[in-house]
Amino acid sequence: SDSHGNVSKMAAAVRREAPDQILHLGDVSRDAADLKRQFPDIPLACVCGNCDGRSDLPEQRILTFEGRRVLMCHGHTYGVKAGIGGAVAAAREADLPDGALPQIHISGCPSSCSAHQAAALGFRGGVKQTPDGPKPAFAVFENGCGMQGQEAFGTDLGVITEEEIPSFLVELGREIASRNTDYRTFTETHRDEFMKIVEKYA
Repeated sequence: SDSHGNVSKMAAAVRREAPDQILHLGDVSRDAADLKRQFPDIPLACVCGNCDGRSDLPEQRILTFEGRRVLMCHGHTYGVKAGIGGAVAAAREADLPDGALPQIHISGCPSSCSAHQAAALGFRGGVKQTPDGPKPAFAVFENGCGMQGQEAFGTDLGVITEEEIPSFLVELGREIASRNTDYRTFTETHRDEFMKIVEKYA
């Protein structure tokens, strides 16, 4: 997804990986058509993205691979970029002290639109399969750093549904505040407690 005209890199990946099938998640769908012309013998499935304008492509598809159903979508119809506003409101309402939560990076796509992997705490929009069906969700990353000389990708901790992120952040912030410390110190010195909170939601 989000190739935005960079067909050459996708084509290089196809040559390198020799996939059985290509999935393009939109933005922009004409890139998928260009890729199909270059690799006509490889099946290609595509959905439209939020930058595809009027498109005959569906917004989502359900595919089956090795007996497992897979939801294929760009994510914009699930509110992956706008849906975390409730988390901000909940954290403000909880009146957490400065430092209880770090600067948070939020991204709507896996290609680091907002550098979610390079944040102390980052969220990447997506979807989580639940017993009630797919729900808007965010993959959570921690301990990344974008500072020059200290660059590091964050660790993927799991996926939390959008509706549970406010509770997750408030519980985490309150736990940190109760120990009179900051986020960074808490995650380093109380790792077990941090992971218990994460695992409760992820």
